[in-house]
Amino acid sequence: MAHNRLSKLLNESQLLVEEIKREQEQQDFEKTLKACQADHMAIYKSRRWYPRFVVWELTLACNLRCAHCGSTAGKGRSDELTLDQMFKLSDEMGALGTERLTLLGGEPLIYPYWPEVTKRLQQNNIRVNVITNGWTLPDPGVCDKIKDAGLTIVGISLDGLKKSHDTLRREGSYDRIMSGLDNLKERDLSVAICTVITTNSIKDLEGLYQLLVEKSVKVWQLQIASPLGRLEKDDPLIIKPAQIKELYDFFNEKRKAGGPIHIDLADDVGYFAPFEDGHCRTTRKSPRPWEGCFAGIQVMGIDSNGDIKGCQSLPSVPEYIEGNVTKSSLLDIWNNPEAFKYNRQFKLENLSGQCRDCEFGALCKAGCSSSAISHTGDIGNNPMCIHRA
Repeated sequence: MAHNRLSKLLNESQLLVEEIKREQEQQDFEKTLKACQADHMAIYKSRRWYPRFVVWELTLACNLRCAHCGSTAGKGRSDELTLDQMFKLSDEMGALGTERLTLLGGEPLIYPYWPEVTKRLQQNNIRVNVITNGWTLPDPGVCDKIKDAGLTIVGISLDGLKKSHDTLRREGSYDRIMSGLDNLKERDLSVAICTVITTNSIKDLEGLYQLLVEKSVKVWQLQIASPLGRLEKDDPLIIKPAQIKELYDFFNEKRKAGGPIHIDLADDVGYFAPFEDGHCRTTRKSPRPWEGCFAGIQVMGIDSNGDIKGCQSLPSVPEYIEGNVTKSSLLDIWNNPEAFKYNRQFKLENLSGQCRDCEFGALCKAGCSSSAISHTGDIGNNPMCIHRA
């Protein structure tokens, strides 16, 4: 009897602690929101402006032709950086204080010198990970190279169960990823799965979750397919804004259940859900409310020809290319007071549509800039928003 009373008391205490924590988180969020409403640059001003997180497209060459590829990868660019230029750029990022970098493509693992680039980055105290389509992972030699390179995490693009994934990417791709996961597990390598949500894969979420539990995957990122590259705006693969609630319901269910997988919502999944703890963006213990796009503030993207953008997801068009490292130093490009104006010189007048009148506008800043551009052509108007939907 005493044991039951003690268990009940401990449970009530735990619930009380969790309630107090939620109240404190909500108070902190409201304080941040008010600060941004008073000064829409408050969040940005509170941070050091440096390329803390970088995504580097090593090459545009790819061994797949995925139907939803935003960069229309396939053939490498004719003017891709040389290895010496990559080494120089790695050193410049080190000088600017870059902390984490993701190797991307195309397909980064088919670029022959990715281990050498990784080593140079690590010599500059930069943690390096990779996102791969997984096609080459059944090769033990490739996994050995990954192990030897000391990558912090291997991200694999898995866009649904077998039928959904192979339809998007290439027949046989799913099975090759399953084989690759086994190879990586044998080498005790940390793996994250990145899933693009389409009208097909949204039906696979529960099945995919169970598969990832079975495969001992610990981190899972969910993002939304956008009309960029090979996807047109009216493509039936793109989910409608109203379907975002279905994605959030799944996310919230797993967050409250506290399962073995950490689920992170990518920047294009947004943003302030009108239900309990709706501003949480991860199932991890620490909540992560959306605080606006950090492109050009603490995020940077690099195209394989050396073009610099605030975020690698932004389109490679003159409006969003701030310079090229073969013509100017990265230091000069990053520190140019006229660069990355959409964020560094943000004004509420930049917002349009329903985002203009949203109570979260000063903090949210229309969510993911790339998503807004792809769906409306306007960086300040983003319909892919759970609050708006």
